Amino acid sequence: MAVEGAKDGLVAALEVLGAAPEVPAGAEQLALLPDAVTGEAGSSGRPKGARNRRTQEWVDYLLARHRAPLEALAEVLTQGPEALRAELGCERLEAFDRWLRVAEALLPYLHQKQPMAIQADGGSVLPIVLGVTAEGARAMGVDPRGSTVIEIVSDQSVSAVDAS
Repeated sequence: MAVEGAKDGLVAALEVLGAAPEVPAGAEQLALLPDAVTGEAGSSGRPKGARNRRTQEWVDYLLARHRAPLEALAEVLTQGPEALRAELGCERLEAFDRWLRVAEALLPYLHQKQPMAIQADGGSVLPIVLGVTAEGARAMGVDPRGSTVIEIVSDQSVSAVDAS
């Protein structure tokens, strides 16, 4: 609980040391995010999703000395489960399970994930309206009693709304 008139953080620490800064009247804290004055977004730093320099150096170092992990997985896959069984000295089922895990690990690099199929078998299907109150659903011509209506409050969690 904050005490009225109490100071905390850097200002309090500097006051204790006798080096409190003088803050001019009308001074304000400027935003650290995109420049509000010019409207320009900051362009400094690494682009989103890009590796940092140190990580890229490690990748380059390892790939210069060793095979890529995807190549090793592909080699195991092309050998087949029987060759894997002979090399590992294990049961056929265990060799097949390991070979199958290798195949599954390579799948995302070779094939995209297919969209999930939705099958409406004639049962009751309830429409879902997101971000609309019961009154808003009625205004759109949707009966909220036959729908799942939820209310989304800006920057808050989703909460259920009584549709009656």
